[in-house]
Amino acid sequence: MAILTRLLRGRRDEWPNLPEAAFGYITDDGHVLVGTAGGNAELARRDHAHAPGQVGAATAAQGAKADTALQPDGNATELTATFAQAASRVQLTSGEKISASFGKVMKWFADLAGVAFTGSYNDLANRPASMTPTAHNHAAGDVNSGRLSPARLPTSGAANRVLLVGGANSDPTYGQVALNSMASGTLNVENGGTGAADRRGAKTNLGITVTTTPPAPNAGQDGDIWIVLRS
Repeated sequence: MAILTRLLRGRRDEWPNLPEAAFGYITDDGHVLVGTAGGNAELARRDHAHAPGQVGAATAAQGAKADTALQPDGNATELTATFAQAASRVQLTSGEKISASFGKVMKWFADLAGVAFTGSYNDLANRPASMTPTAHNHAAGDVNSGRLSPARLPTSGAANRVLLVGGANSDPTYGQVALNSMASGTLNVENGGTGAADRRGAKTNLGITVTTTPPAPNAGQDGDIWIVLRS
């Protein structure tokens, strides 16, 4: 037994009623029809868009969803979200539900300690009573108090040298003291000086006596010098 069908093509007004068992492709709107005893029946159609007047009325449930749906350019100020705190701290995931994202954020905030909001060292847990500073070096300009140990002083390449400062704001260097230009005041006898600012005083301090009469055997002190002038 063979079944013969016909495929007809044309505008809808050309085929108001297809022959029974015949197929018709309507070029106006892309519908595929089949002729039946009761008239044309629609089988399928190509992708299309409905004009506003061709869209039927929505159900009450569909209308309620539309009323609460957020449009791409809508205002979410009055929207509410129901969510529960997540069980553990995990990262947000792109594409997840808002309720899941808010639950994760809530968990992160719940686990934050008070110091996260106060920034106070006193709010830290397990803080040490004292802290040993790590090893570090200071520049010379940072040292403004205390005394350097002898080991920190520079060394001289020659003996019998002292640190000399040649002028204001100049760096010290090792050298010998020039008595004619660097020394001032008097140097006492015990330290190799005369203890005086002139020759008369120096002669007295050094125990030098100039006379024309020889001194008695026990005159003066040990180390005195007698100069006897003879005419």
